[in-house]
Order: sequence, then structure tokens, then C-alpha cells
Amino acid sequence: MPGPRLTASLLARLLLATVLGFVAAPAQAFEIYHSPGDDGSAGAMPAEVEFGAGIATLHLYVGGTPGIASTVGAACSGADAAGDEICAWELTLEARDGLQIAGFSPAPGVIHAQTAAGILRANGVHALAPTPAPRKIGDLEVSLSALPGSLRLAAATVVDAALVPQTLDAVVVASGVAGDVDGDGVADPDDNCLEHANPAQRDTDGDGYGNRCDADFNGDAAVNFLDLGIMKSRFFTADPDADLNGDGAVNFLDLGILKSLFFKPPGPSGVAP
Repeated sequence: MPGPRLTASLLARLLLATVLGFVAAPAQAFEIYHSPGDDGSAGAMPAEVEFGAGIATLHLYVGGTPGIASTVGAACSGADAAGDEICAWELTLEARDGLQIAGFSPAPGVIHAQTAAGILRANGVHALAPTPAPRKIGDLEVSLSALPGSLRLAAATVVDAALVPQTLDAVVVASGVAGDVDGDGVADPDDNCLEHANPAQRDTDGDGYGNRCDADFNGDAAVNFLDLGIMKSRFFTADPDADLNGDGAVNFLDLGILKSLFFKPPGPSGVAP
């Protein structure tokens, strides 16, 4: 969905057990799963996979239930109760904006080519062993370095048992979303304290750094003994700037926060100039 900030919180976003379906007339053909365990047995599919900053692996499949059935001819190799008659396929995936295709590991028998412009082309033939289960196309690694970023199915064609090609519409199939490193419900690009949860986003001095990570009271870009002296002068008052935890009073709790920030710059912040 970031070089990327790859943290445990963002990795959690990457590990969403999300299933993606490409829906186009007359039936479903291509599928993407975010988890390798999602192999076509899942039920309803959302519109697209979303992931945060960093590198994610998307698992590509062709087929599904129902498959694309032909009104003419036989199945590719004998009868198939599920109606999965996709005998051949080809697709083009295009990375846009802040998303890049980092790599592709094809399944056996899949031919592919990747361009420097972020375009992946792949094709394969499944005429010998039709099965109701989706067949794997391969594992696609994508890297989100900036927002927005999206992966688009730019072109896709399947060939049914009557050797009739059917074209699927172009559609966005995956997109990057903002991460939330500290888990406070505020997306990183809008979070004025990236590493400390502060859902209220208090920034009483208006410098782009939330109070929870801004004990730099004199504005010299470092928390040091000068700031300690300022806090001392405001101790047991309701001074808003020195009230780092937002409880309405400057006290030993705020002193503890200042101590944890000592010899550090304010922040980091996703909104500071």
C-alpha cells in the first residue's frame, strides 16, 4: 500500500487477510489474494486490496468459481463440473504514481516480462488440466514509496474452450493507503506525532509538532536543559504548551515525558514544515 517506513504497525496493515476479485462480464477470471492461504475458497470479495507503506506480496490467480464457460465445444481437457473453461489467458498490470513493481515470481509455465516503467505482462495456457480451483499466476511484490499509488489491470484476455477470446475491462486492483505508525487512528501524513499516540493532535504552539512529542519550548530544535528550566518555571500551572499530556496541568507526568524526549529534536511529525 514509503524509502518506505516499514514498521510493525505498517506490516500489520500489509497482512490483511483480504481477497480481491476482478469482476467483468460475463464472469470472474482474475483474482488477487493478499495472503498465500487465500486460494479461492473465500466468499465475498472487496473491490480492491489496500496496503500501507513498504513492500507487500500479492498472490495472483486465474480461474475461480464460477469459471468462464463456453456454449460451444468441450472443456479444455474433459468435463469440468465447475465450468472452469479458461484455456489460456494474458494480462498487463501497470503500477502508477508512488507504487512500483519490485519483482515477480511466476508459477510454472507462466511467461512474463517486466519493464522499467512498472508494467508487468504475463500469459499462460491451462488446456491440459482444467480444475475448479484457481491456478496460480505468480507472486507479485509491490513497493509503495509515496501516496497516491495504485496497481491497475490495464488489459486482460481469457480464451474459453471454444477458443473464443473474452476481454476484461481495465480496473484498479490494489492501492496504497496511509500508514498509522503509532496506532492512534490518525494517518501518518496527517499525524503531528508519528511515534507517540495522540488522537487529539494537540499542538498548542502551532509549530506542526504535537505537544506529546514537543518539549522544545524555546524552539531551538532540541530538548535540553533550557527546556527543563522553562518547564520548571511553569510547574503546577495550566500552561498549555508545557502540558505535554493534555490533562490540564503541568506536573510530574509532563516532566517524565520531557525526560523521555531529552537530547532529541521535536517530533517526528508528518505535518511539520
